[in-house]
Amino acid sequence: MDEPEILSAEGEMGYTGLEVRKNESGFEISQEAYLKSIPIQTNDLPRKSLSSEMLNEEKEEKKEEDLVAVMMKVMGVLGWVYRTFADLAFVFNELSRYSSRPTGSKLVAALLALIRAHEKNDSLRFEGVIDPKLALFVDAAYSLSRCEGRGGFEAYLVDKKEKIEGMRRTNLAAWKSKRIKRKLISSISAELCALVDGVKQSFQWKRLAEALWMKPLKVEIYTDSAPLMEQLESGYSKREPRIDGLLKYVQQELRALNFKRRGCFRFLLVGSGQTDTQRIVGKGERESSTSG
Repeated sequence: MDEPEILSAEGEMGYTGLEVRKNESGFEISQEAYLKSIPIQTNDLPRKSLSSEMLNEEKEEKKEEDLVAVMMKVMGVLGWVYRTFADLAFVFNELSRYSSRPTGSKLVAALLALIRAHEKNDSLRFEGVIDPKLALFVDAAYSLSRCEGRGGFEAYLVDKKEKIEGMRRTNLAAWKSKRIKRKLISSISAELCALVDGVKQSFQWKRLAEALWMKPLKVEIYTDSAPLMEQLESGYSKREPRIDGLLKYVQQELRALNFKRRGCFRFLLVGSGQTDTQRIVGKGERESSTSG
Protein backbone atom coordinates (compact mmCIF):
# COMPACT_ATOMS: atom_id res chain seq x y z
CA MET A 1 0.00 0.00 0.00
CA ASP A 2 1.28 3.46 -0.90
CA GLU A 3 2.18 5.85 1.87
CA PRO A 4 -0.30 8.71 2.46
CA GLU A 5 0.62 11.96 0.77
CA ILE A 6 -0.24 15.51 1.80
CA LEU A 7 -1.48 17.53 -1.15
CA SER A 8 0.21 20.93 -1.13
CA ALA A 9 -1.29 24.18 -2.43
CA GLU A 10 -1.78 24.11 -6.23
CA GLY A 11 -1.01 20.40 -6.10
CA GLU A 12 -2.96 17.79 -8.05
CA MET A 13 -3.53 14.05 -7.96
CA GLY A 14 -5.62 11.60 -9.95
CA TYR A 15 -7.69 8.64 -8.81
CA THR A 16 -9.93 6.41 -10.99
CA GLY A 17 -10.73 9.21 -13.40
CA LEU A 18 -11.09 11.88 -10.72
CA GLU A 19 -8.72 14.83 -10.54
CA VAL A 20 -8.25 16.37 -7.10
CA ARG A 21 -6.71 19.83 -6.94
CA LYS A 22 -5.87 21.94 -3.93
CA ASN A 23 -6.09 25.72 -4.11
CA GLU A 24 -6.01 28.58 -1.62
CA SER A 25 -9.65 28.23 -0.58
CA GLY A 26 -9.96 24.44 -0.51
CA PHE A 27 -10.24 21.49 -2.89
CA GLU A 28 -11.70 20.90 -6.33
CA ILE A 29 -12.72 17.53 -7.79
CA SER A 30 -13.29 17.22 -11.53
CA GLN A 31 -13.33 14.64 -14.34
CA GLU A 32 -12.04 16.87 -17.12
CA ALA A 33 -9.36 14.46 -18.39
CA TYR A 34 -11.71 11.47 -18.19
CA LEU A 35 -14.41 13.26 -20.18
CA LYS A 36 -11.91 14.33 -22.84
CA SER A 37 -10.82 10.70 -23.24
CA ILE A 38 -14.34 9.61 -24.23
CA PRO A 39 -14.87 9.90 -28.01
CA ILE A 40 -18.41 10.95 -28.97
CA GLN A 41 -19.48 11.43 -32.58
CA THR A 42 -21.87 14.38 -32.55
CA ASN A 43 -22.37 14.96 -36.27
CA ASP A 44 -24.81 12.08 -36.72
CA LEU A 45 -27.02 12.86 -33.73
CA PRO A 46 -30.57 13.94 -34.71
CA ARG A 47 -30.73 16.38 -31.79
CA LYS A 48 -28.19 18.92 -30.60
CA SER A 49 -29.48 19.55 -27.07
CA LEU A 50 -31.14 17.54 -24.33
CA SER A 51 -34.77 18.29 -23.47
CA SER A 52 -37.29 16.94 -20.98
CA GLU A 53 -39.44 15.61 -23.84
CA MET A 54 -36.72 13.10 -24.69
CA LEU A 55 -37.13 11.52 -21.26
CA ASN A 56 -40.91 11.27 -21.51
CA GLU A 57 -42.01 7.64 -21.23
CA GLU A 58 -45.61 8.23 -22.28
CA LYS A 59 -44.63 7.95 -25.93
CA GLU A 60 -44.36 4.24 -26.69
CA GLU A 61 -41.19 3.20 -28.48
CA LYS A 62 -40.07 -0.23 -29.53
CA LYS A 63 -37.05 -1.72 -27.81
CA GLU A 64 -34.05 -2.02 -30.13
CA GLU A 65 -32.05 -5.13 -29.22
CA ASP A 66 -29.00 -4.10 -31.24
CA LEU A 67 -28.57 -1.02 -29.04
CA VAL A 68 -28.37 -2.89 -25.71
CA ALA A 69 -24.57 -3.22 -25.64
CA VAL A 70 -23.83 0.39 -26.55
CA MET A 71 -26.56 1.73 -24.24
CA MET A 72 -25.16 -0.19 -21.28
CA LYS A 73 -21.68 1.10 -22.06
CA VAL A 74 -22.86 4.71 -22.33
CA MET A 75 -24.87 4.41 -19.10
CA GLY A 76 -21.84 2.95 -17.33
CA VAL A 77 -19.81 6.02 -18.29
CA LEU A 78 -22.66 8.39 -17.42
CA GLY A 79 -23.11 6.67 -14.05
CA TRP A 80 -19.53 7.53 -13.14
CA VAL A 81 -19.58 11.04 -14.60
CA TYR A 82 -22.67 12.12 -12.67
CA ARG A 83 -20.78 11.54 -9.41
CA THR A 84 -19.35 15.03 -9.89
CA PHE A 85 -22.27 16.53 -11.87
CA ALA A 86 -25.26 17.00 -9.58
CA ASP A 87 -27.49 18.30 -12.37
CA LEU A 88 -27.14 14.97 -14.22
CA ALA A 89 -28.64 12.96 -11.35
CA PHE A 90 -32.19 13.22 -12.68
CA VAL A 91 -31.17 12.37 -16.26
CA PHE A 92 -29.07 9.39 -15.20
CA ASN A 93 -31.73 7.90 -12.96
CA GLU A 94 -34.40 8.28 -15.63
CA LEU A 95 -32.28 6.79 -18.40
CA SER A 96 -30.86 3.95 -16.29
CA ARG A 97 -34.26 2.25 -16.52
CA TYR A 98 -33.63 1.81 -20.24
CA SER A 99 -30.16 0.25 -20.00
CA SER A 100 -31.44 -3.21 -20.94
CA ARG A 101 -34.38 -2.04 -23.08
CA PRO A 102 -33.02 0.92 -25.02
CA THR A 103 -34.65 2.89 -27.78
CA GLY A 104 -33.03 5.21 -30.27
CA SER A 105 -34.25 8.36 -28.54
CA LYS A 106 -33.05 7.23 -25.10
CA LEU A 107 -29.57 6.45 -26.46
CA VAL A 108 -29.43 9.90 -28.05
CA ALA A 109 -30.49 11.44 -24.73
CA ALA A 110 -27.69 9.60 -22.90
CA LEU A 111 -25.10 10.74 -25.45
CA LEU A 112 -26.35 14.34 -25.23
CA ALA A 113 -26.02 14.17 -21.45
CA LEU A 114 -22.37 13.17 -21.83
CA ILE A 115 -21.81 15.97 -24.34
CA ARG A 116 -23.42 18.40 -21.91
CA ALA A 117 -21.08 17.25 -19.13
CA HIS A 118 -18.07 17.63 -21.43
CA GLU A 119 -19.08 21.15 -22.50
CA LYS A 120 -19.93 22.37 -19.01
CA ASN A 121 -16.84 20.77 -17.44
CA ASP A 122 -18.28 21.26 -13.97
CA SER A 123 -16.49 20.32 -10.77
CA LEU A 124 -17.14 19.86 -7.09
CA ARG A 125 -15.60 22.59 -4.95
CA PHE A 126 -15.06 22.38 -1.22
CA GLU A 127 -14.08 25.41 0.83
CA GLY A 128 -12.95 25.59 4.43
CA VAL A 129 -15.61 25.60 7.16
CA ILE A 130 -14.82 26.44 10.78
CA ASP A 131 -18.16 25.82 12.51
CA PRO A 132 -20.19 23.57 10.16
CA LYS A 133 -23.86 22.77 9.74
CA LEU A 134 -25.64 20.47 7.29
CA ALA A 135 -28.16 22.20 5.01
CA LEU A 136 -30.50 19.66 3.40
CA PHE A 137 -32.76 20.79 0.54
CA VAL A 138 -35.64 18.43 -0.23
CA ASP A 139 -38.10 18.61 -3.13
CA ALA A 140 -40.35 16.41 -5.25
CA ALA A 141 -42.23 16.44 -8.55
CA TYR A 142 -45.66 14.86 -8.97
CA SER A 143 -47.61 13.63 -11.99
CA LEU A 144 -51.37 13.76 -11.45
CA SER A 145 -52.12 11.73 -14.58
CA ARG A 146 -49.91 8.82 -13.46
CA CYS A 147 -50.19 9.30 -9.67
CA GLU A 148 -46.42 9.00 -9.49
CA GLY A 149 -43.67 11.16 -8.10
CA ARG A 150 -39.93 11.75 -8.11
CA GLY A 151 -38.04 12.90 -5.06
CA GLY A 152 -34.64 14.42 -4.63
CA PHE A 153 -32.36 16.19 -2.20
CA GLU A 154 -29.09 18.10 -2.01
CA ALA A 155 -26.96 18.32 1.13
CA TYR A 156 -24.41 21.10 1.70
CA LEU A 157 -21.82 21.36 4.45
CA VAL A 158 -21.59 25.10 5.15
CA ASP A 159 -20.76 27.45 8.00
CA LYS A 160 -23.34 27.62 10.78
CA LYS A 161 -23.72 31.40 10.50
CA GLU A 162 -24.67 31.31 6.80
CA LYS A 163 -28.27 32.25 6.01
CA ILE A 164 -30.24 30.96 3.07
CA GLU A 165 -30.00 34.28 1.22
CA GLY A 166 -26.21 34.17 1.02
CA MET A 167 -25.49 30.48 1.45
CA ARG A 168 -22.59 29.27 -0.67
CA ARG A 169 -23.26 26.79 -3.45
CA THR A 170 -19.97 25.01 -2.96
CA ASN A 171 -19.47 22.19 -0.45
CA LEU A 172 -22.15 19.99 -2.00
CA ALA A 173 -21.67 16.80 0.01
CA ALA A 174 -24.43 14.55 -1.38
CA TRP A 175 -27.35 14.58 -3.78
CA LYS A 176 -29.94 12.16 -5.10
CA SER A 177 -32.85 11.99 -7.52
CA LYS A 178 -35.03 8.91 -7.80
CA ARG A 179 -38.47 7.76 -8.84
CA ILE A 180 -40.78 7.00 -5.91
CA LYS A 181 -41.85 3.36 -6.21
CA ARG A 182 -45.42 3.71 -4.99
CA LYS A 183 -48.65 5.26 -6.21
CA LEU A 184 -49.31 8.68 -4.71
CA ILE A 185 -52.42 10.80 -4.48
CA SER A 186 -50.86 14.25 -4.07
CA SER A 187 -47.67 16.27 -4.31
CA ILE A 188 -47.57 16.42 -0.49
CA SER A 189 -47.11 12.66 -0.23
CA ALA A 190 -44.34 12.88 -2.84
CA GLU A 191 -42.62 15.59 -0.78
CA LEU A 192 -42.92 13.40 2.32
CA CYS A 193 -41.32 10.40 0.57
CA ALA A 194 -38.45 12.63 -0.58
CA LEU A 195 -38.04 13.94 2.96
CA VAL A 196 -37.88 10.39 4.32
CA ASP A 197 -35.00 9.57 1.95
CA GLY A 198 -33.09 12.73 2.83
CA VAL A 199 -33.53 12.36 6.58
CA LYS A 200 -32.49 8.69 6.58
CA GLN A 201 -29.20 9.51 4.88
CA SER A 202 -28.53 12.62 6.96
CA PHE A 203 -27.41 10.52 9.91
CA GLN A 204 -24.30 9.20 8.15
CA TRP A 205 -23.25 12.69 7.04
CA LYS A 206 -23.88 14.02 10.54
CA ARG A 207 -21.74 11.30 12.15
CA LEU A 208 -18.91 11.83 9.65
CA ALA A 209 -18.84 15.61 10.11
CA GLU A 210 -18.98 15.30 13.90
CA ALA A 211 -16.03 12.90 13.81
CA LEU A 212 -14.01 15.30 11.63
CA TRP A 213 -14.82 18.52 13.52
CA MET A 214 -15.21 16.83 16.92
CA LYS A 215 -18.32 18.85 17.81
CA PRO A 216 -22.11 18.42 17.46
CA LEU A 217 -23.47 19.22 14.00
CA LYS A 218 -26.63 21.27 13.45
CA VAL A 219 -28.94 20.03 10.69
CA GLU A 220 -31.25 22.39 8.80
CA ILE A 221 -33.87 21.00 6.43
CA TYR A 222 -35.38 23.21 3.73
CA THR A 223 -38.67 22.49 1.97
CA ASP A 224 -41.00 24.54 -0.21
CA SER A 225 -44.13 22.72 0.97
CA ALA A 226 -46.12 24.58 3.64
CA PRO A 227 -48.76 21.79 3.80
CA LEU A 228 -46.02 19.25 4.53
CA MET A 229 -44.71 21.40 7.38
CA GLU A 230 -48.23 21.63 8.82
CA GLN A 231 -48.61 17.85 8.67
CA LEU A 232 -45.25 17.36 10.38
CA GLU A 233 -46.33 19.69 13.17
CA SER A 234 -49.70 17.97 13.66
CA GLY A 235 -48.49 14.42 13.03
CA TYR A 236 -51.37 13.42 10.78
CA SER A 237 -52.90 14.04 7.36
CA LYS A 238 -56.57 14.93 7.01
CA ARG A 239 -56.82 13.81 3.38
CA GLU A 240 -54.32 10.93 3.33
CA PRO A 241 -54.47 8.99 6.61
CA ARG A 242 -52.43 6.15 5.14
CA ILE A 243 -49.28 8.30 5.27
CA ASP A 244 -49.66 8.99 8.99
CA GLY A 245 -47.14 6.24 9.72
CA LEU A 246 -44.53 7.97 7.55
CA LEU A 247 -45.23 11.25 9.32
CA LYS A 248 -44.65 9.64 12.71
CA TYR A 249 -41.43 8.07 11.46
CA VAL A 250 -40.09 11.38 10.13
CA GLN A 251 -41.01 13.17 13.36
CA GLN A 252 -39.06 10.56 15.31
CA GLU A 253 -35.98 10.84 13.09
CA LEU A 254 -36.06 14.64 13.06
CA ARG A 255 -36.02 14.69 16.85
CA ALA A 256 -32.99 12.40 16.75
CA LEU A 257 -31.23 14.80 14.36
CA ASN A 258 -31.95 17.76 16.66
CA PHE A 259 -32.85 19.70 13.56
CA LYS A 260 -34.06 23.18 12.69
CA ARG A 261 -36.75 23.28 10.00
CA ARG A 262 -37.20 26.21 7.63
CA GLY A 263 -39.62 26.92 4.81
CA CYS A 264 -38.42 28.22 1.47
CA PHE A 265 -39.64 28.61 -2.09
CA ARG A 266 -37.89 26.65 -4.85
CA PHE A 267 -38.16 27.36 -8.54
CA LEU A 268 -37.00 24.68 -11.00
CA LEU A 269 -35.99 26.05 -14.40
CA VAL A 270 -35.40 23.59 -17.24
CA GLY A 271 -33.94 24.65 -20.56
CA SER A 272 -31.38 23.50 -23.09
CA GLY A 273 -30.94 20.20 -21.31
CA GLN A 274 -29.85 21.87 -18.08
CA THR A 275 -31.62 22.01 -14.75
CA ASP A 276 -30.96 25.05 -12.58
CA THR A 277 -32.28 25.50 -9.09
CA GLN A 278 -33.00 28.75 -7.24
CA ARG A 279 -34.06 28.76 -3.60
CA ILE A 280 -35.53 31.92 -2.09
CA VAL A 281 -36.77 32.27 1.47
CA GLY A 282 -40.35 33.53 1.60
CA LYS A 283 -41.41 36.51 3.67
CA GLY A 284 -43.60 34.28 5.80
CA GLU A 285 -40.68 32.10 6.87
CA ARG A 286 -41.59 29.68 9.61
CA GLU A 287 -39.06 28.19 11.96
CA SER A 288 -39.28 25.67 14.76
CA SER A 289 -36.75 23.48 16.49
CA THR A 290 -37.03 20.13 18.22
CA SER A 291 -34.37 18.75 20.50
CA GLY A 292 -33.65 15.07 20.70
